[in-house]
Amino acid sequence: MSSKNIIVKIGQNICKISISDILFVSTNPNHDHSVILETTNDSLPTYGIISQYEEFKNLFRCHKSFVVNLNNIGTIDKSSRTITFKNSSKHCQISRRLMKPIMDTWLGM
Repeated sequence: MSSKNIIVKIGQNICKISISDILFVSTNPNHDHSVILETTNDSLPTYGIISQYEEFKNLFRCHKSFVVNLNNIGTIDKSSRTITFKNSSKHCQISRRLMKPIMDTWLGM
């Protein structure tokens, strides 16, 4: 697997997705062993576990249900523990325990 692309099966299709296009990955609450890759324009459901996405450079676990692309973070709201993304209205939560590590990592980039 290339470090710049992720190969995923979406329905009956095999897709190559650039890591830079991913805003965040979330668990799919409707299906076990399923995640949703969120991009600026799409929500792409695929099979897998969220921890497998932590292996990729610039993807960071910020909550038990979310892995974010550090390069696509627009703002972090510490009071509501919410991340919003560049060029998108999408957002995700940050756990209290992971607030400091993600802030240190993101600000240190």
